[in-house]
Amino acid sequence: MFNDEHGTHKRVIKRRYIAFFCAAAMLFSTLLSTSELFSRSQFAAMSTTFGKNDDVTVMIYMCASDLESEDGSATDDILEMLSADIPSNVRVVIQTGGTLKWRRFKISSEHSQRYVIADNQLVLVDDTLPQLDMTAPETLEDFVSWSSKSYPAKRNILLFWGHGGGAVEGYGYDEFQEYSASLTLDEMRGAILSTGVFFDFIGFDTCLMGGLETAYALRISANYLLASEDFESGYGWDYKRWLETLGKDTSVDTVALTRILAEDFLIESQKNDAAAVLALVDLYEAENLYEAWKNFAYTAPRASLIPRITHATSTARYPLGDTMASCGITDLLEAAKKANTSQANKPIEAAESAIIFRSASAENADMCGLSVTLPFLTADFYPRMKSIYLNCGIDAEYVSWLAGFSPHHIKSAA
Repeated sequence: MFNDEHGTHKRVIKRRYIAFFCAAAMLFSTLLSTSELFSRSQFAAMSTTFGKNDDVTVMIYMCASDLESEDGSATDDILEMLSADIPSNVRVVIQTGGTLKWRRFKISSEHSQRYVIADNQLVLVDDTLPQLDMTAPETLEDFVSWSSKSYPAKRNILLFWGHGGGAVEGYGYDEFQEYSASLTLDEMRGAILSTGVFFDFIGFDTCLMGGLETAYALRISANYLLASEDFESGYGWDYKRWLETLGKDTSVDTVALTRILAEDFLIESQKNDAAAVLALVDLYEAENLYEAWKNFAYTAPRASLIPRITHATSTARYPLGDTMASCGITDLLEAAKKANTSQANKPIEAAESAIIFRSASAENADMCGLSVTLPFLTADFYPRMKSIYLNCGIDAEYVSWLAGFSPHHIKSAA
């Protein structure tokens, strides 16, 4: 079914190329205030292929958090980037912030900074920023806009580095902010859309952001989504080989490029005895997959959609609570197969079109590569989900159906 790369916890809460006419950016403010379903063809100006020596900008939004202050994980990954031999037309731009202490490179923890990698060196290019809230949508929006204007490119890639908590908890843990603060999925969507920048792929070097909801929310901002539906180890992605591959040929096919990234991610995870899963999702297919999932879900008993390891049982079995279910997350196809209704084949077929490849370790071999999030946890989970989902353009009918879940279903499914 899926093209798997076999091999074997990061961030605990951790074919087509589209270009836009400039006028398309003016449409984005309208998109932000409506819950209608949109076809990307409404906004695509032309199909574009990349040239062998095109300019490429890789934007890395690095909310380094305790991953850096405690373990130095962010600087470890920067070292991998610095080890890559890349030409001057491939710009790796990093915004730093969110950590009490940087371990190397004299990166400031007193305020945010922007760096580029040039000639295997980390070069400070903007030291004028205050201590920015990395969980604020305006911080992300300004970084993307600044990067695009400062380093205009035909091919743009956006990567989120740090903690991830799924469709409801969102991205980022900034050590200078409240513990509960995060960049929610609707805030990410709005910030990216408002810049008018379209990405070749958007990636999450975080836990738990490989969900149907993430794909649906970002479907008009990029060609592909690269993310994990499960937890990642603290070592995360390996940056060297895929950046060098991109540098040698900036026209390299995105699927081939991200396969390299996924392969090295699995190798690094295996070396550190960590389970891993990473999937590339064609965002052109995200709307069809969402519709197929929704129509199936309406026919399924809600209790059958709750994971085998529920929030209640995971607390006892896994004291740290580090399971997908502890965040309200379940594998999309596991849920469809368990329910076994007449519509179960619909999301399975749609997933086969949407998930280009799924690379997984043996421990995660039963995962399809995409999750769904359901409000079977605490009483305050659904109200937060409702607001985020509606702001992401998820339709009110499905959001209303989700209200039928409640924590008492945990007992019936445990």
